[in-house]
Amino acid sequence: MAKKEKKPVVLTLDDKEYTEDDLNGNQEAVVAYNHIMNLQRKLEQSMFNHQEMEGGRVYWEQQLRESLKEEEAELVEA
Repeated sequence: MAKKEKKPVVLTLDDKEYTEDDLNGNQEAVVAYNHIMNLQRKLEQSMFNHQEMEGGRVYWEQQLRESLKEEEAELVEA
């Protein structure tokens, strides 16, 4: 089975594109690049988690509303 070629991760900064390979030889720049890429991944994960949690909250609010409506209906019937 053929190995997939890994595309370099591109960082755009001040309208210029950089990959980690472009920064070799400048250890400080490589460290900054890695931190930026790691933080970007964390931000994307946080946004995903926020969307997922917001959807769950909306779902459970709907469940609570329905439960309260059923309870009110039972009280009116009694």
